[in-house]
Amino acid sequence: MTSSTANPRGCAVVGLSGSETGQGLIGSAVSLARRFDLKLHLVSVVEPIPFDLVAFDSPAYLAYPPVNLEIELQRVKEREQALLQMVRELGAKYGLDVTATVRAGAAAPNLIAEATARHANLIMTGYDAEAFRQGASGFTTTLTLMHDAPLPIIAVPHSRALDFAKPHLRLLLADDLQDSTKEATRKAYEFAASVPGSHLRHVHVFADLQEKLRHAWQVIKERSHLQYGGVGPTTEDELLGLEIKSRKEKLRAQALPFARAAEEHRVKIEYDLRSGGVERELNAALIDHAPDLVFFGRHRLIHTRPMLIGRVSFRAMLQSGTAVVVVPPRSELYAAVPFPAAHT
Repeated sequence: MTSSTANPRGCAVVGLSGSETGQGLIGSAVSLARRFDLKLHLVSVVEPIPFDLVAFDSPAYLAYPPVNLEIELQRVKEREQALLQMVRELGAKYGLDVTATVRAGAAAPNLIAEATARHANLIMTGYDAEAFRQGASGFTTTLTLMHDAPLPIIAVPHSRALDFAKPHLRLLLADDLQDSTKEATRKAYEFAASVPGSHLRHVHVFADLQEKLRHAWQVIKERSHLQYGGVGPTTEDELLGLEIKSRKEKLRAQALPFARAAEEHRVKIEYDLRSGGVERELNAALIDHAPDLVFFGRHRLIHTRPMLIGRVSFRAMLQSGTAVVVVPPRSELYAAVPFPAAHT
């Protein structure tokens, strides 16, 4: 719909539904673009509205839901006009490099197609925190993008804009020390390094710790201590200390390649190890740290439907209205693009 020269630092695709409430998404996108000199590409996907020419309970309706082509073309035209006005306003008010496209079909696949075609660094989308608190379906566009997109997704609440120019931006990285979280660790530290003076808390929750300790201590008690040559833990507290030390060393080792660059940019880094239920402890970390942005690595079992995403721990973050970044494993990225932009 509009054209512009490519921004050498990067591009953020912003997914608009046409029914956003509040300025959370647009405000966050503008702040991100101004802070990191990104091009904004607004994408609005018009999802067809079926009308009942075929009985609703008919298999034909489910396989090929009928649409009124004239109505759909009018909806696309209206959306294009609205986006064109938005592009003009953002360009005039903020001097941003903004383009826009309207597509028809399913929202998430079209946003992904647009992002990969434009070699985008990320997709930013909005969500309604109240809907998540009321148990919204996992088949929302935001959750589907988190599950399927081959690039980082930033999900921000519609109710308030995230200020990326804020001094001492507070970040939280939830790390389970699995391979699928390594890329999220990289992106979180890259992001922190690009915001000098930010504060990154690197959190690991070991929900299985007590059970593992009980089992390990039982084995030690059942076997002769002489079998270990008189070395090794001799009390449960000592065993606990060794386990915590081991995990903290692993946490630091996983972050080490990226932490040095962040520290050179005056990033304050804290390592936070917690024991207990993952959701409960992450909520506690959320309250303690009050982050502006929370990073998660993407986990999925084979080709599970995106509603399963809604059961994992970051659902609580969405319910609280926190801005969330979900990063796929490196093997699932469509390209090795910097996040959120190329560093100068």
